[in-house]
Amino acid sequence: MSTTDTTKSDAFVVDALWWRSNPDPLVGHQGIDNNLLAQYNALVRSLTPQHEDLSIIDFEKLIARKTELVTLLFVGDDLLGTAQASLIRPAGVRTVWIEKVVVHADCRGRGLGRLLMEQTEQYARSRFSKDPGLRICLTSRAERGTKEFYERLGFNGTPTIRYQK
Repeated sequence: MSTTDTTKSDAFVVDALWWRSNPDPLVGHQGIDNNLLAQYNALVRSLTPQHEDLSIIDFEKLIARKTELVTLLFVGDDLLGTAQASLIRPAGVRTVWIEKVVVHADCRGRGLGRLLMEQTEQYARSRFSKDPGLRICLTSRAERGTKEFYERLGFNGTPTIRYQK
């Protein structure tokens, strides 16, 4: 994978469920295969080292859930980013929770994260609700630049208290 010249204009984002259902042999796209899954697992593991690799069956189950959305960011045949969104209803409020947002480390700072987040939000709104009042929430690690990145996308940070035992 050559990531040195990768730009936002080279990339495209798809809903993994659509990708699975619309193979295109003319461009070499066969849906969900072992190569794609290996790239996906490596990306998520770069964000969350304790991530257990998903099998094709587990990945298929994940993307088939009516309350889940997995987006995939490609440049050519290379998977360079992914995000996962879940529909939840705390206290009856329809909320999309975005998590596991990751762009390949060599491709950050080129607009790919913005593209991935914008498309994930667009796919989530179209799949889960046309209601403009749908809440979009996310959590993120306190890594350098993440607060500013999400604020540029219109997210407002809120102080949270996290307990763990």
